[in-house]
Amino acid sequence: MAALFVVQAGWRHLVHPIALLESCRGRRLSRPAITSGTADQILDELTATITSSCALEQADDVFPVRVLSSFGACGAELIDYDDWDTIINWTGWHGQTVIVPAWEHPDTGDIINRWVPQPRASTLAPNRIPTVLIATSLEYTDRSVIDRLDPTVVSVHWWWGVFDRLDTELRLSTATVSQPLDDIVAAAVTVELSGWDLPFLGHLVDNWDRRTDSAMAMVGQWQRSRDSIDSAVAGQWVHASGERLPSSPPPPVQNSWRTGQIDRWGHHIRWAPQAIDEAEVHRRLWLAHNRALISHVDEERAHFEKTIRDMISAADLATLDDPCCQIIEIGSLCWLSHKASVRLSRE
Repeated sequence: MAALFVVQAGWRHLVHPIALLESCRGRRLSRPAITSGTADQILDELTATITSSCALEQADDVFPVRVLSSFGACGAELIDYDDWDTIINWTGWHGQTVIVPAWEHPDTGDIINRWVPQPRASTLAPNRIPTVLIATSLEYTDRSVIDRLDPTVVSVHWWWGVFDRLDTELRLSTATVSQPLDDIVAAAVTVELSGWDLPFLGHLVDNWDRRTDSAMAMVGQWQRSRDSIDSAVAGQWVHASGERLPSSPPPPVQNSWRTGQIDRWGHHIRWAPQAIDEAEVHRRLWLAHNRALISHVDEERAHFEKTIRDMISAADLATLDDPCCQIIEIGSLCWLSHKASVRLSRE
């Protein structure tokens, strides 16, 4: 997959989009995704949700003329509304959406600069203002142009953080439908190691023996198969704990995002498996084990708590730091089992 970011220009409640397409999830979107049809497929799925839309006609003429031609203008309309000063007043596209793939329209930058101010200056009712949806990428539109857009008029949506944990878990469930993973730890490790990188998840499903000690070998094998990507990027940039997660790729890792090395995954920002080191592999293994086993650990803790509470006195309970606590944690249970002379079976 590739990364998509959408800029929506117009009245905010109107959703006036300009879409920006870039790379993501381990494969360059820009030119390869365009030639392969991936970019068009993403744009088609996006526009399928729009009630009334029309693709901007490809022609060697200015944007207003192409709009007229795309929506079937005829007669005097072709003369009265053929420039930037008049096109927004043409009733033929009021309430409609025009789709502009930047890879088919080299004047995308001019369209962004000249169209964005027009909805605000127009006297049209908000539901009549035309919508311009432009699909583009950093190959066609400089980020500084996007960052300068007025947020009261333009809403920017990047293909960043599109996949979260549930998407990865669903993909795992689909990939293992014929041979389900009965081992909850193996399933958790597969999801945690993969993160948003679904192709790597497929690599684990097909090749991993489900042993923790071979997980690093699987990551190394994946990195060697993708030797065109620099794997020595882990640790160069870390999202500061406590800071709000960014809604777009932070500038320091923008190029890494474009080449599929980093992305947001749910409430975390994760480097791709091909860009992590052994320490990060072990950290993700720990996270997976913790996620898979903590519920079972707490079931046992609750069992011991009930057993020990039935054996101790109020005086014993008063020795705890918080004797009124509704839950006695594992460390406190261990303390009680020694100090209160609780007798537990070896089992």
